[in-house]
Amino acid sequence: MKLCEKGKDPIVDLLFDGLRANVLRIPRPLEPLSVIARNGKRAVFRGSLNPLLDSPVEVSASLSDCPSISSRRSSQISLEIGVKLLEGMLAGFGCNAAGLAARLAGSQAVSFSFENVVRSAFDVNELGLALAGKELRSDNPAFELFVGPAPWEALLVDACLASNAFSLHVERTHGAGLELSAAELQDLLGASAKLAVSVSSSRSVTFRADTALTFAFSCIRMGIGTNRVVSLRPAETGIVLEPLGIGARPAPEHTILADRETLSLEDG
Repeated sequence: MKLCEKGKDPIVDLLFDGLRANVLRIPRPLEPLSVIARNGKRAVFRGSLNPLLDSPVEVSASLSDCPSISSRRSSQISLEIGVKLLEGMLAGFGCNAAGLAARLAGSQAVSFSFENVVRSAFDVNELGLALAGKELRSDNPAFELFVGPAPWEALLVDACLASNAFSLHVERTHGAGLELSAAELQDLLGASAKLAVSVSSSRSVTFRADTALTFAFSCIRMGIGTNRVVSLRPAETGIVLEPLGIGARPAPEHTILADRETLSLEDG
């Protein structure tokens, strides 16, 4: 689902053009060193890399704040598209948006923003050195998918952007306007909801959880030879330097799994 139908969205531009990141339709606890199998347009989440190796990878991810993404609003989108995005985001945190959607019926256009965005990333060169000499476990049945008669492409998640909070902003309304109450919206989520609701203005609502979920990630291609990873290949596009001021290291080239659209991974 696109954040905007025409033109470029400021958040999507930063994620795609700056970090070559893929956007998840539903936030989830996806972490770096996760493996994704891709066959054409189908992308399936396969779990972590280490169970495929004879010994664990010993390399640490770096953490950095993302001020250029945190609190930055998306383009204005219609209520219909906004509700679908809201449903996906809330579903990631285990909540139902049905009641909230009805409460927003007086809106014409909305926008979104993520708060407290943190990037967890591996240095690809360090990762390659850590993988050197390690054998892939051919006795693990999950390994066959990448080396069988019709092998799937193996993608390795090297960076994730996660947030524990996102905000919905009502940009335009019908008639006199729309007043949003934190207490009312919290009731609509239900007593068991793990999200806290706060209203900074009558038209901006923030949903906050104790645990952060990944909403975007980048990945690289793993070339698999005889029982080992023989290459970590970038995307076909040119080198993408990190323009966001979120770390000293340049952003490596990455594989984009969809053209400016969110990606819904399947559990495999």
